[in-house]
Amino acid sequence: KLYETYEVVGVMEQQVREMEPVLAKKAEEGIALVGRLKVEQAAADEVKQAVMKDEAAAKIKAEEVKEIADEAKADLAMAMPAMEAAQNALKALNKADINELKAFQKPPPLVRFVMEPVCILLGAKPDWDSTKKLLADVNFIRNLEEYDKDHIPDATLKKIKVYLTHKDFNPDTVVKVSKVCRSMVLWVQAIDMYAKVFRVVEPKIIAHKEAAAILKSVMAVLRAKQKEVEAIEAQLEKMMGELR
Repeated sequence: KLYETYEVVGVMEQQVREMEPVLAKKAEEGIALVGRLKVEQAAADEVKQAVMKDEAAAKIKAEEVKEIADEAKADLAMAMPAMEAAQNALKALNKADINELKAFQKPPPLVRFVMEPVCILLGAKPDWDSTKKLLADVNFIRNLEEYDKDHIPDATLKKIKVYLTHKDFNPDTVVKVSKVCRSMVLWVQAIDMYAKVFRVVEPKIIAHKEAAAILKSVMAVLRAKQKEVEAIEAQLEKMMGELR
């Protein structure tokens, strides 16, 4: 029995001696892994800090973009009631109304006066012949509704100013002469108001587009860094698993 015990112990000692290099190698690998883990953790922390800064910067930029957009929207809102009133007045017109105005051979002075700024805005001569041609266009009302009010030359606005400041150029006065002319007055007034507001808003719209483009670029970089953090964290988790 004693002999057998010695023999077993001898075998175990031999196994231990054989395992020593393996254990030593494992220990070295563990130490190396811990070292790598520390390096990776430090790198991860550094990237996380950078991402946090980028996230804060992106938040500030997003708030800036929203602020510019809200400001531009608020400015434009000032002109919208007049535009809506003008659009509704145009929608209320029918073919018979237009034909009634077109039928004038010698229109009342006030009718002629009201239609002149309409001609100017539509790029026609401010006279009755031009007015009749405009009224003869089946798309006359649509042309007014879809008028490019964002790009009116300053010279054009200057030309219609004399009409807008005239005491008789108001819907309550001209409606006594013509229903169509009332709508035309509302339309010209609304276009002029919108154009003036748009000149204030346009730089804000441009600034908003520029800021939005920058934000888009910032967010693209941020998303790339966030993915980098995710990859590093996955690697760290794998290394931690190897140590367990």
